[in-house]
This record gives sequence, structure tokens and C-alpha cells, in this order.
Amino acid sequence: MHRLIITSLLSLLLSPAISLAASQEQLLQELQNRWVILSYQSTDMEKKEKLAAFEVLSKETEQAVAQYPTSAGLLILKGTILTSWADAQGGTDGWALAERAKATLEQSISTNPKALEGLGYASLGRLYHQTPSWPLSFGSDKKAEALLKQALSMNPDGFESNYFYGYFLMEEKRYGEARTMLEKALKAPSRPGQTKVDDFRRDEVRKLLAKF
Repeated sequence: MHRLIITSLLSLLLSPAISLAASQEQLLQELQNRWVILSYQSTDMEKKEKLAAFEVLSKETEQAVAQYPTSAGLLILKGTILTSWADAQGGTDGWALAERAKATLEQSISTNPKALEGLGYASLGRLYHQTPSWPLSFGSDKKAEALLKQALSMNPDGFESNYFYGYFLMEEKRYGEARTMLEKALKAPSRPGQTKVDDFRRDEVRKLLAKF
């Protein structure tokens, strides 16, 4: 990616989000769009720049949550951003961010377990799967699968519930089950207001299926 494009992306990601006077739905959409850019369209950005952008986005999402503390959707997004930041950070600092993501996603479930069709459970399950286990951190494949199954029971035909569980099954080398889940994910309709992230994740699903 040309440096000029990277600089433009960085300027966008580090610039203030829309006014906190915006509605809950506007905030959720705008912050999610910024997360999509940072997670999927900034692959050539230097690590230091990406981490700085994640920090800014995380703080802005915290402000949005402070304004709408009962919004489970914003809490799920905050947990998702922290999870992505933890993945980009890596190491012990990344594990500390994962702990924050875990607490936030648990809070979203306590606030409204049915929010975004059970996405809090799916996101928390994925976090348990990708985080190292004790004594390094809290990761647990057993806990991950239980949470992913809970999400699937709440949204059996949804994209992310099938994609996250399918990815887990593939990592566990349960290839037959994984293929079924991933193929089902591809058939799921895009979620309202989530077309952009769903398109990027569908590409991820296709790449996984190509390995069979």
C-alpha cells in the first residue's frame, strides 16, 4: 500500500468520531465502520500506527458506552474492538486487553443476552478460543465451545454464529462439522447495517473452505 494511502487511513482512524450527541444507532454504525477499516483495510499499516488507532477507537467507544450504558450492542462492539486490539498487540499486553474484552462481553450478556441475536456469546466464545489458557491467561476450548453453541442455539441460521463456530471446529480439526457450519454461514443473509463487515468475513469463510 502506498504511504500516502496509509497516511490518509491513519488520519481518518485517528480523527474524532461523530459527535456523541448522535443517536445510539449512529454511534454504533460509525464506530463499527472505523473498526472495519482498521481491521480489514489497514493490513499494511505499521504496528505502532495500528495500535495507536485501536487505542483512539477504544476510547471513543468507551465514551459512547458511557453515554448509553444499557446498550448491549455498544458493549459488544467495545469488546470486539478490544479483542482486535489484543490480537494486534500480542504478548502480555495483549492478554491484558483480552481480559478487558472478556469483562466487557460478559457485561453485554448481563445487560441483554439476546442483543444482536446472541452475538455477545459468539464473540466471547471466540475470545476464549483465541486466548492462551492458564497459567498465561483465561483461554479454554471447552468454555469456548459451550459459548459458541449457545450463540448458535439463539441464531441457528445467522452468519457470525455459524462462522465463529465453524472456525473453531476447523481449528479443532473437526473438519466435517466445520465445513457444514462454514457453508451454512455463506448462505446466511447479510445483517442489516453490517454488510461491509459481513462481506470481508465472507471472504475469510471462502478462504477457509478452499482448504478442504
